[in-house]
Amino acid sequence: MVRMIHLTPNEVQRFVNAASQCDFDIDISYNRYIVDAKSFLGVYGLDLRRPLKVSYHGYNSEFEELLKEYAAAGNLIVTQQCDGYIHLSWLPATDNDKRNVPTYVIYGSDTYPVDTSNPENIIAQRVQETEYTYAPIRLWTAKKYFAVTAVDRCGNESEACKQVLH
Repeated sequence: MVRMIHLTPNEVQRFVNAASQCDFDIDISYNRYIVDAKSFLGVYGLDLRRPLKVSYHGYNSEFEELLKEYAAAGNLIVTQQCDGYIHLSWLPATDNDKRNVPTYVIYGSDTYPVDTSNPENIIAQRVQETEYTYAPIRLWTAKKYFAVTAVDRCGNESEACKQVLH
């Protein structure tokens, strides 16, 4: 199986501990760099700002739950366009069940980090693509910070992938 995840430096130890409990091989990679997911130094040495690909052949329910937790929409890129619109794009969230195509919720705020628990920050929901163009009603009220979460068919929402407007 192959899953795309995001890890922060603080999450590496928990990920490696969970991988170490599995009785099958697990690789984690970014571009052409492939390391053993059970190696703290190997995983920590990857570019954690990028989405990581986890490859494995086996099943461990605790490891699967951890992967779901880290399978957030990733690599959010926010760009200001010359017409005042703001373009957001991100990598898709992944799931082993092909019927479980996620939708996305886009949040915007004037403060960082974006509070995804506040419904006033929702800009769009049930977005099916991995890009969105934000068109503020008045340019001077445009949001500066953005976050995207993935929502599965059961309504479970992932952790947010956050980005500052460039």
